[in-house]
Amino acid sequence: MRHTRRLFGAFLIVALAAVVIWSPAGLTAPVSDSGQRSSTGAGQQAPALQEATPDDAWTSDPVTPVLTVDAASLPEAQIEFTLDREINPRLSTHTVFNPDYNPDFGPDPLLQAQKTAGPASPDAFGTPILNFNGQGYTFVNPPDTVGDVGPNHYVQMINGSGGALVRIYNKTTGATIGNQFALDNLGAGACSSGAGDPVVLYDQAANRWLLSEFAVSGNHLCVYISTTGDPGGQYWFYDFTTPNFPDYPKYGVWSDAYFVSTNESGGPAAYALERSKMLNGQTAQYVRRTAPSLSGFSFQALTPADLDGPTAPPSGSPGIFMRHRDTEVHGPSGYPNADLLEVWQFVVNWANTASSTFTKVADIQVSEFDSALCGLVSYSCIPQPGTTVKLDPLREVVMNRLGYRNFSDRQVLVGNFATDVGSDRAGVRWFELRRTGANWTLYQEGTYAPGNLNRWMGAIAMDKSGNIALGYNVANSSTYPGIRYAGRLATDPVGTLPQGEYTIVNGTGSNGSNRYGDYSAMSVDPSDDCTFWFTGEWNASSQWSTRVAKFKFDQCGSTPPAQYKVWLPTVLRYVATSGTVTGRVTAASNGSSISGAQVCVLSSNQCATTNAQGYYTISNVLPGNQTVKAMASGYNDQQKTANVTAGGTAPVNFSLTAVSVERTITHSQSQTIVDGNSVSCNSPIGHADNAYLREFDLNDFSISGAFNVTKVQFGVEYADAGAGSSQPIRVRLYRKTNPAGLLTYGNLTTIATVNTNIADQSLSRPTVNIAGTAPAGSVLVVEVYTPNGQASGNFFFIGSNSAGQTAPSYLAAATCGFPEPTTTGDVGFPGMHIVMNVTGTTSAEPNTIIELNADDQPVVETPAFPQELPSGDFQFRTHSNILSD
Repeated sequence: MRHTRRLFGAFLIVALAAVVIWSPAGLTAPVSDSGQRSSTGAGQQAPALQEATPDDAWTSDPVTPVLTVDAASLPEAQIEFTLDREINPRLSTHTVFNPDYNPDFGPDPLLQAQKTAGPASPDAFGTPILNFNGQGYTFVNPPDTVGDVGPNHYVQMINGSGGALVRIYNKTTGATIGNQFALDNLGAGACSSGAGDPVVLYDQAANRWLLSEFAVSGNHLCVYISTTGDPGGQYWFYDFTTPNFPDYPKYGVWSDAYFVSTNESGGPAAYALERSKMLNGQTAQYVRRTAPSLSGFSFQALTPADLDGPTAPPSGSPGIFMRHRDTEVHGPSGYPNADLLEVWQFVVNWANTASSTFTKVADIQVSEFDSALCGLVSYSCIPQPGTTVKLDPLREVVMNRLGYRNFSDRQVLVGNFATDVGSDRAGVRWFELRRTGANWTLYQEGTYAPGNLNRWMGAIAMDKSGNIALGYNVANSSTYPGIRYAGRLATDPVGTLPQGEYTIVNGTGSNGSNRYGDYSAMSVDPSDDCTFWFTGEWNASSQWSTRVAKFKFDQCGSTPPAQYKVWLPTVLRYVATSGTVTGRVTAASNGSSISGAQVCVLSSNQCATTNAQGYYTISNVLPGNQTVKAMASGYNDQQKTANVTAGGTAPVNFSLTAVSVERTITHSQSQTIVDGNSVSCNSPIGHADNAYLREFDLNDFSISGAFNVTKVQFGVEYADAGAGSSQPIRVRLYRKTNPAGLLTYGNLTTIATVNTNIADQSLSRPTVNIAGTAPAGSVLVVEVYTPNGQASGNFFFIGSNSAGQTAPSYLAAATCGFPEPTTTGDVGFPGMHIVMNVTGTTSAEPNTIIELNADDQPVVETPAFPQELPSGDFQFRTHSNILSD
């Protein structure tokens, strides 16, 4: 029966593939053939605070679970003996800005720190406690190896030819328990034909297991929550239907939700599943939000934080998601010597899901990394011996898992991703973020890539003493794909992994497919909160194998010493051999402290983060002249030289200048110039004096500092010099002397003036260069003025439209009885909304939102001109009135 269903499933795969090929564009599921990393046979400038797109808000219908049979009662999975095939046909859901982009930026800047790390301490960390083969080859690539550990069991999942396969192990002996079973034998409906991309997590706080995959057809997250702490028992089965195909799902356990990330069309998606109800087998729903796509990757997904240890996040803590951002690839500009880690927060309100928010709360500066590992779109990069087949580097995501731990005095996130360390060689960039107050900051980072091996497909975790273990794959043209691991004690120099490198298993063959991974898993045993468990893919032949290993530090459970170890002979241990660098980081503009700035000694990559008063201290710095660098979001980097002496303290203070960012502000929600929508004060034979004004309150545009204007663009409906050679124009910048006062010439102070001439033109937007500075907090007023007494037949009509505007348009014409600026509505022409844009530079302070003011609530729109105009020689006329006269 099982085999028959698999044959039917294969038929569905072929049928769905045909639908993908022949269906028209516009289907909700992805339809292209690159970018997907899912296991299915079916087929710019970033501010420090950024909200997800409201249009992508989505709350599911309630899902009623089904209680399954005992997993231990399921039969042995039947592996179909088919031709070796890639189980992950790729569906690209994002645009790549340049598929040929692959510069070589040279060595990774953090490699030197690892080279100078001290020797490993005597420790049993290098000898695995258990080290055994996991589930074997299933005739598909890649296996998507994943696993987690509970009080008594280790559970591993991989891709099978017909969906996810589950194997339960005795965690003391490594012996298998029961049958290897197919997860979809627990499912129903669409989920009775699973397609893989497996997930297994142990929920320590609830003593439950979460298993998941997606379905062969349709858009389904098939989620199974155990009813007890026994992974071989019954499960509550939930079938969550998603609006798009939920590619590459990654899960995280949190207090108020199971958080999920996926690679979807329309942007990387984030889901919150109603954990409290799922644990009790009640009807549950999900809330979905998305993040904006980055410009450089065809495949994109965030990574959710997953709780380690017995201490829950602080009450009310939002869910956390992260991704890395190579600014040379994805922007924004202004980071020539740094890249970014984005931190997103998902605040879920289960009582009112519409009020749930998904917000980017931090752009954390880190050392430069290179995402162009064999380019941005290559899935063939890592060489192997004796074959031209190269392996997938998977450089697009923060790898499974993003480990979270609450130490009470600090919260910690650890993660890793693949980077080009030079000449398209893969290395693992790893990081530790800490939160001791309101903000996440970088505590340490490093790149692990000694020798000439490629290292990638990493997984990282931290034990209860703050020690870190990192597992990964290795390979090159003379080394078969194998698995190794490295680590660090909490007392080791920051930015280094000196406790390793150790081998879990050496490869003895090259993989027959370029697909590898797509992920591995590192977890921490909840029984002692010390023992690490790692599982990943390796090769004994051209057909992959999987491996499971566990290991721990002897020092786990002990209290770390106050200072780092000094690796010297015993007789010299108490002789001062290092010094301290300390100081303060402030803003050059006003001397205020900059908290959360990163200060690093470049030669050793020893870093510290400034506190709320801007102070920092870096201990154990080698003597000599040391280059120290300060970096802070929104500010230019600064370097200084410090003379460090053994046992001494070198003061190094920094005064950082804010990054100058060009931006354009406008009140116009449409830039289109409309014919017949403008008036001027004129007679049938010529133009009188006319002034067109707009006022820009800098506070309304989130400009906290001064605004240095560089140019003004204005619309022209019609300009004709008549008997003259060109149209004279005066552009003037003012500030309101009393910002809260009325817009009158008596309340204006001139900033700058430019007299110019423009050629005859129509329905255009000319630009005039002008230099002037509007002080912080001021109201900038821009005037475009055409003087009286011009050549016969001269006419000028400012460009406008009747679309939305976020502030009034003003007109002054003394000849027609309006010597002071008056709104176009009060003059009698309410539909005349002047198009005027101002460009300048501003200091981008942290958390400043820089964007066109085009999404504010518009002023209530009013009809266009009345049908009758005033009479007399000089009056307000449209261009069509002039022609009729």
